[in-house]
Amino acid sequence: ISRSLSWEKTSLNFVWQLSNNPNLSFLADCRHLIVTFGLEGAIYYQDMGTPKAKLYFFPYEFEGDVVGDNFGTMYGFTSCFVAGLTGAISDGYQAKDFSKLISQGIKSGMVTARKYFETGFGKDLHNFIFPDPSVFEHNSDDTVLMEHVQDVSMPMDTDIDIQNQWYILKEKNTASLADIAFDVVKNGEDKALKFIPTASFGKLKVVDRTEIESYRSIKNLISEYINTINVPRPLSIAVFGTPGSGKSFGVTEIASSIAPELIRKLNFNLSQFHSHVELLTAFHKISDNGNLGKIPFVVFDEFDSNFEGNLGWLKYFLTPMQDGVYRKEDAIHPIGKAIFVFAGGINTSFDEFCGGNIKDEIEYKNFLKNFKNAKGPDFVSRLRGYVNILGPNQTTGDDQLYVIRRAMGFRSLVERKLPQLINDKGEAQIDSGVIRAMLGVPRFKHETRSMEAIIEMSMLNRAKKWEQSMLPPKEQLSLHVDEEQFLRYMMEE
Repeated sequence: ISRSLSWEKTSLNFVWQLSNNPNLSFLADCRHLIVTFGLEGAIYYQDMGTPKAKLYFFPYEFEGDVVGDNFGTMYGFTSCFVAGLTGAISDGYQAKDFSKLISQGIKSGMVTARKYFETGFGKDLHNFIFPDPSVFEHNSDDTVLMEHVQDVSMPMDTDIDIQNQWYILKEKNTASLADIAFDVVKNGEDKALKFIPTASFGKLKVVDRTEIESYRSIKNLISEYINTINVPRPLSIAVFGTPGSGKSFGVTEIASSIAPELIRKLNFNLSQFHSHVELLTAFHKISDNGNLGKIPFVVFDEFDSNFEGNLGWLKYFLTPMQDGVYRKEDAIHPIGKAIFVFAGGINTSFDEFCGGNIKDEIEYKNFLKNFKNAKGPDFVSRLRGYVNILGPNQTTGDDQLYVIRRAMGFRSLVERKLPQLINDKGEAQIDSGVIRAMLGVPRFKHETRSMEAIIEMSMLNRAKKWEQSMLPPKEQLSLHVDEEQFLRYMMEE
C-alpha cells in the first residue's frame, strides 16, 4: 500500500490488495478489520455479507507527517490506539450497533495515540509515570480533536475507471464543485475546504488528488536525497505543464519547505543559450554554490527546446546526471550534491514528451527513431521523478477538479496582490458576477498568467470592493479570455 501520497491512493490500494493479493485473502473474510496508518489515519473494513469500508483521517496530514515533522518516534502507538478503541466499545457494550461503537472507538483510538505522542515523557523527567495516565482520560480538548477526524465511505469496486473518478472532496460535499469553488474564492480555503484532504508546501496549497500524489512523491524524493550523506550524482526531476501554469514554482516551494536554509535556487533558460559552452559555465556556477555548503536547486527552463536539432540539449546532460561530473577543456570537474529540475517548454506532459500522445503508428515509429537519436531514452532513464503541473484550465474531459484549482489560484492571487479586498472575517469583497466569470470562463489563454493579468489590468489600486465596472475593456480582456463568454458568465444573474 502506497505511503504518504494521498488518502485516496491509500484507500484504493487497500481495496485492491484485499481483493487481489492471495496472501491477504483470509483477511477479506473478517467480520471487522481495522488497519492503522501512523497517527494520521485508519481504515475500518467489515463484511457482514456485503463488504464495505470506511477511511478515517486528519484532513491536513498524511501517513507519517506528525512523526516526520517532529524528527522522532516512540513505541506503543498501536497499544494506545487499541486501548482507546477498547475503551469506547466497553463503554457502550449494551448498544446494538456494534459497527457504530467500533467507528467511535477508531476516532477515540486515533486521539489517544496522538495525545500519547504529544505528551511523551512529560515535562518533568525526574517525576513521571510512563505512559502518562492522562492520555487515557477524556477532556474537552479530546472532543475538539475528535471532531477533526473525518470519515468517508470507500468504493469497493476495483474497476480502474471508477477508482480514478473517486475524490474525497466530492464524497464529503453535497454542494456542486462550482459552488465549492465559489466558496473558496469568497471565504478562503480554510473555511471552504475545512474537512477535505489538502497538502501544503510552503506557499503552495493543493487539493486535487492527482497533484497531491505527484507533489508528495517529489517531496519524498527530495527529502530522501537531502538527508542522504554521500550521493554520487545530482537528483534529476522533470516538470511539465502549459506555459504560465507555474512549473518551477511548485517544485521550488517543495524544496524550500523541506530545507530552506540549505537550498540555493539557480535558474537557467536553455532557449537563450547559444552554445554548449554556456551550459558548462552554468555547471561551474552550480559547483561553486555546492562548495559554499549549499544544495543548488537548479531549474533548467525549456530543456526540450531545439538546439542542434530536436531535443539537442539532452546529450549534454547525460554525463552530469549519471556521473555527477562535467568536462571543461581537458579537466573533469565534480558537480557535487545538487537537484536538477528540467522544466519543459514545448511538451505539456511527460507522456507527450515520450510520444505517448501520437496515435498514428508510422508517425510514432518515426518519433521513436528521432527520440532515440536525440538520446531521449537515456535521458529518461536518469530521471528519478516527474510532475505534470495542472493549471487553471481543464486538461481532459475527466479533469473535474480544475474549477477548484482555478478557485484556489484566484484566491491566492487576490490575497497576495489585493489584500485590501479581504475583510476581517476573511471574506473577499468581490462582485459575485466577477467571481462567476473568473471561475466559469472555459479557458484562460495563458493559464495563470492570464488570471494575474486580468487582476493587474483592472482598476483596483485603492478599491475596497472589486466591482464589475473595474474590469478592463473587452479589447483587453480578449488578450486573455474569450471576452464574450467571460461577460456572459458575469451577467448570468
